[in-house]
Amino acid sequence: MSEVITTDMPNAPGGVFGTTPAATDAPAESAPAPAAPESLFDVAGDAAPPADGRPEWLPEQFWDEAAKAPKVEALAKSWADLRTRIARRGDDPPASADDYRLPEAEALPEALRPAPDDPVWKAVRENALKAGVTQKQLEAIVSPYLRHLAEQARAQADPAAQRAAYEAELARLGPTGRQVVAEVGAWLKGLEARGILTAEEVREIRGISTAEGVRALAKLRAMTGEKPVPVEALDPQAMSYADARRMMREAIEKKDQRLGEQAARALQELAARGALPPGL
Repeated sequence: MSEVITTDMPNAPGGVFGTTPAATDAPAESAPAPAAPESLFDVAGDAAPPADGRPEWLPEQFWDEAAKAPKVEALAKSWADLRTRIARRGDDPPASADDYRLPEAEALPEALRPAPDDPVWKAVRENALKAGVTQKQLEAIVSPYLRHLAEQARAQADPAAQRAAYEAELARLGPTGRQVVAEVGAWLKGLEARGILTAEEVREIRGISTAEGVRALAKLRAMTGEKPVPVEALDPQAMSYADARRMMREAIEKKDQRLGEQAARALQELAARGALPPGL
């Protein structure tokens, strides 16, 4: 038996069994290293949006799930309420109308201070609560009125002080203030005599104790056809444009320099208040 001799040449073409050996794979390129995160937020990543589609910046109470849209009116109201609270600097209205307190007024008689169950004071408190008025705002509104009541009470308790207060109001009506009041008073008595006003109505009207009140009555008197009140008796700081024009016309007719200067001051005062008619 003859011996078969084989040659072990693994690298030879064809190899041992006459086949081509598999090619050796090239080494794979390594992936670049990830960049280092710049902050903790890079590591945490972005938050997933809410499952209901609501923007992450919108609080849940302002999201309409059925409509899949923001509650615009609720947002606007909340913003308005926030602005109001900021304007109040945290001073909110009381929990109930009964929690409002009347501010203290020096020398205000107890008889003039309304009782808690007074219907007018109760209505004031209820309306203040509906309007969102705070305690400080209520005090700012009511305090001037209470001070006026206190001054009137002091004047009534002191006849000399009362006369001094009336004399000051007469002075505001000008040098003929007494004449103005007398003529208005006579006009009121005439209305009563003709049955146009009752005695009670005249008594209430005669209770007016300010120059503004008398001046208003004098203008109403002139509208009924009565002789106008002398313009010298009008206060330039509270005069109407018609009053100022009438005063200037009378100053020209009388060639009264003093009256003309008074009319000019009245016009300047009206211009400063923006009370002149448009175009002037």
